[in-house]
Amino acid sequence: MEEPVPPEVELDLARYQVRRGGRVQRLEKLPMELLTLLAERRGELVTRAEIVERLWGRDVFVDADAAINTAVRKVRRALADDSEAPRFLETVVGKGYRFVGPITVISGAEPMSSAPGSPGGSEGLPGRMGAAIVSKRSASGRWALGAIALAMVIVAVLAGLGRLGARAGKAMESVAVLPFENAGGDPEAEYLSDGISESLINRLSRLPHLKVIARASVFRYKGKHPDLASVARELGVRAVVSGRVSQRGDGFSVSVALMDARENKQLWGATYNRRSSDLVVAHEELAAEVAEKLRLELTATERTLLAKRDTADPEAYRLYLRGRYLSNERTEAALRKAIEYFQEAIARDPRYALAYSGLADVHCTMATSYNKRAAPREAYARARAAALRAVEIDAELSEAHASLGQILVQFDWDWAGAEKEFRRALELGPSNGVALHWRSHCYLALGRFDESARDSLRALDTDPVSVMLNIHLGEHYYLARQYDLALEQYRRALELNPNHPNARPLLALVYEAKGMYAQAIAELEAAEPFWTGTSRVKGPLGRVYGLAGRRA
Repeated sequence: MEEPVPPEVELDLARYQVRRGGRVQRLEKLPMELLTLLAERRGELVTRAEIVERLWGRDVFVDADAAINTAVRKVRRALADDSEAPRFLETVVGKGYRFVGPITVISGAEPMSSAPGSPGGSEGLPGRMGAAIVSKRSASGRWALGAIALAMVIVAVLAGLGRLGARAGKAMESVAVLPFENAGGDPEAEYLSDGISESLINRLSRLPHLKVIARASVFRYKGKHPDLASVARELGVRAVVSGRVSQRGDGFSVSVALMDARENKQLWGATYNRRSSDLVVAHEELAAEVAEKLRLELTATERTLLAKRDTADPEAYRLYLRGRYLSNERTEAALRKAIEYFQEAIARDPRYALAYSGLADVHCTMATSYNKRAAPREAYARARAAALRAVEIDAELSEAHASLGQILVQFDWDWAGAEKEFRRALELGPSNGVALHWRSHCYLALGRFDESARDSLRALDTDPVSVMLNIHLGEHYYLARQYDLALEQYRRALELNPNHPNARPLLALVYEAKGMYAQAIAELEAAEPFWTGTSRVKGPLGRVYGLAGRRA
């Protein structure tokens, strides 16, 4: 007897997940809530104002368009839908969206199919899934649902009684740490304000149940004074941390604030005045305090991870912060100076595993980006030695395992070894975007497209405005021959940076694969100024001219 084919799309409210063709599609909270709303009102126009009210409440005074657009893209991606020829989610220009495709909703008792004309479908039933659903239920099933309903009422009452600060007093499961302001404006102190922000991001990223936005996405706000509620919606987080740093003689001051974006109010603020010799301790205190104010219920192991001291030497820590600050500039001169700072930090504390990991990352970057002056074989050898030493010193350092995995992917092509290192890195740091990104590369090389997409989407969830990650996801879709999704992803990358040199040539490849030669030629010609004197564009352009029947 043949097994029944699963419905194409199932929305399982009991498990809070969406399945396509029987396979679970990863979908974060915001797009999941959006899909639920649209499925509830299948066939109806749902306006953007209604979406804002459902997802964020009525008292929203900022533009949520960017967050809605991101959520819509994620829903379409989960459903393998195409915005230009939608099978599920239709855009009503200037108004909102309409869910038009078949979907089976599992409400916690029995599945409810919304396919037109299907037995037991939603036709003739109330539009809201929260209303009564006519179906055959046993007495025990009705009792169970009644018990669940009663429990929900009790929970709601307790939540109302226990509300202190944020809604229902629940832990905030997502946070963005904005770059702390250098209050004095001294360029020599810039590394400290950036370093405190980055240290807080890295420490919070060690916690398994907290989504922490990556450095690249939050540092685009550096030097600006954005509306924090808008930032939260753009990045898809509940909480935002901001602050400022001042240096005074042999001491420094850190002012920090935590905002609940959903309630649009500040939950907590504090100022720390410390001596320079207390820099390491101050960072540990700050991370612990923020975690507490986020109302995270931490296990003993998680508290240990959060409070873990990487070095006891404040000067070694300063040197490490300077190295990280320069390594993020990614120019050859800055990277070479970063190497010096990491080496000086190691000289002061030979067991400073984090400094070895930073050194490994810089050598990897030198090998790939500046190989005219850093021969790849030599640079990767230095990177490997530093990464192995970091793991030897501290086997529970997520960054070190991610560094080692990156080398195994980029230079060794040791996919099994790399996967092992990335798995360990993510066990120790669930928000480690570097590990997610490079493990996605690993899976892509092995043709494991579903796993590659999963990691790419997870990485992008914590770093939503990273051009590199958007381009990588586009490459994934291209190699998986999901050309419409690839087009959407490359267009997103160009929205973020219209002058990115790689986005247009890659977009042209997708147009070529779809037989859209005129569009491919237009993208390649637009990319030519970025690749003068190279064959990066000329070769593909000549090929597409030939396919289009044109002379070069």
